[in-house]
Amino acid sequence: NAMSDNNVLVQPDTVFGCTDATALNYSSEATEDDGTCTYDESGFIDDTQMNIKVIGTGMNNNGPRELYLNNSQVYSEQSNRGLRMTVYTQASLKEFLINGGSLPSPKFDNTYDVYVQGSQNTMAQKILTGDWLMNDVFVITSYDAVNYNPLLVGASKTIGGCDPKTRNGLGSESGNPVNDSRTPYALVGSKGVGECGGYESVGDDGPYSPPSQVSINWMFDDDDTGIVKSPGSPEEQEDFIPT
Repeated sequence: NAMSDNNVLVQPDTVFGCTDATALNYSSEATEDDGTCTYDESGFIDDTQMNIKVIGTGMNNNGPRELYLNNSQVYSEQSNRGLRMTVYTQASLKEFLINGGSLPSPKFDNTYDVYVQGSQNTMAQKILTGDWLMNDVFVITSYDAVNYNPLLVGASKTIGGCDPKTRNGLGSESGNPVNDSRTPYALVGSKGVGECGGYESVGDDGPYSPPSQVSINWMFDDDDTGIVKSPGSPEEQEDFIPT
């Protein structure tokens, strides 16, 4: 403020502009922000969510099992019959999302030939007794042929599975059923979400049906319970699992 010779208060002119010093068009002369600030967003990272996409296949709709993290391919393989289980810590996934760089190293990664009963038990025991945190993220994909016994079904439910079973499908144009052990399967879950809390896709074993696929934008949660719980059963997850 300033005074004239006659002691009359004179208000200085308002200078509109960007008053945020971090903006590209910051003006040191501006006295009032006019909402025109612009920012360099070339390095912007959305650190609230990670896209996880998994694909499981079966013998009759043969193709690679696949895993992608934020559109970066972790694997795409057409070998090793059965279920592949890959486990990440939440911290490693968040570190990769925010800082980029190399893909995170899994905490655990193994394929079980669950077409054979002995391997069904081995995989189930690993899920049930492994040194897991509640927010570890489990990714399971099928390839070629699978089978489930009650122990493996129960173990899958502890990491968010809801109905990890096989279904008969169309094995030919005439509609003859084929061996249901060829059913594709995919699951993204964690201990923290409980039974049916994960994102699961159980496909059809017919050669004219698509593979199982789960694609989610996983929100990092404040409670560290793993992935944010799904809407419920696979039939209720239409926003996440293509039909």
